[in-house]
Amino acid sequence: MRLFGVGVAAAVCLGLLVPVGSATAKGDPPPTVKAPLPSKAYSGLACNPFERKLRKTALNNGVGPEARVASACMQLAWKSRGKVKIPPVTVHASPGYPSKLAERIRKGIAGGHRLFGQYADVTSYEALASVDANYSCSTGKRLVDPRTGFDPTWLDEWKVMWNSGCPGSDYGPGGWTSTILGEGGREYFGWTLIKPEQAQMLTDTNVLGPTWFLGAVSHEYAHSIQSQRSVETTNGSESMGRWFGEGQAQYLGDTVAGLTIGPKDIRSHQLDQLRQVMREEGVTKINLESMELDWGTDLVYPAGYFAYEWLVAHYGVEATFDWWNEWNSECPEPGKGICWRDKAEALYGMTANQLIATLNKYVNAQVKGS
Repeated sequence: MRLFGVGVAAAVCLGLLVPVGSATAKGDPPPTVKAPLPSKAYSGLACNPFERKLRKTALNNGVGPEARVASACMQLAWKSRGKVKIPPVTVHASPGYPSKLAERIRKGIAGGHRLFGQYADVTSYEALASVDANYSCSTGKRLVDPRTGFDPTWLDEWKVMWNSGCPGSDYGPGGWTSTILGEGGREYFGWTLIKPEQAQMLTDTNVLGPTWFLGAVSHEYAHSIQSQRSVETTNGSESMGRWFGEGQAQYLGDTVAGLTIGPKDIRSHQLDQLRQVMREEGVTKINLESMELDWGTDLVYPAGYFAYEWLVAHYGVEATFDWWNEWNSECPEPGKGICWRDKAEALYGMTANQLIATLNKYVNAQVKGS
């Protein structure tokens, strides 16, 4: 997640589109544990997967009880907010952008608000989905430029934003980007610009093709909440390091995709991706601490996903958003991704080193399948 800023801050995520097949590679262990553990294994955790409301609901399973508990937390939150009022959602789609896919983006945004929108103060959502650089440039200028100028102002014009489509700007590989606009960062704006030669990602049959890509908009709006909760700080949304920022967004975005546009079981595909990226990067054992400020690895997305799963199971979803405010208050070294360490024992009941070791053990157990 790379910070820029429109009005307050923006986040760029490029690791979502790692091409991964849906099948487990030959020689890998099974992608997930198929059966739940005995009921006593789930006691004392954040959510109860045996609640009556979940009797007919499919829940994730993994090594240990955490996958099932975190999945229960998500399902309970989703069910409890079925009648929540969704702020206005507008999708600005360029000519030639498939209307049915624009509608899926709208559903993803609305689904994100239903699942985790209560952790922010949001007045509106907008998304720019474009396959035309000129449309992206002109539309972005119209939407963004009049809403800049609030304090602190880190960026003045849309044309210098990554993937804006304007002449001279970076033109990325279709990755989603998000920002918060207006006073207090309450207007959320997400955008993507796809090169013509990459348009096949919109119709690819691979589960991590269009599903992943279209679901990524919820991932990006999770980043917007992180930024909004960090609005008064110089540390922004890097306060616990990149693995947590991307892991939280990845887990929530995947969950929303599974609940709105499918497929329901994205966890097993996420595990496939983690194993593949480990092979590609020559990594045999996950160490989250090494990923706190590492912009050169795609492991932060799938490894962060499973680390966040453990955190949700033990502390609940609300706590994972409250932490942004806790970390960024009286941050001793803003911008260095270490603000959480001094507060680790108060927040987690263990030292920072103990927490990292626990999370590493959990993520690596998922990789091994035992």
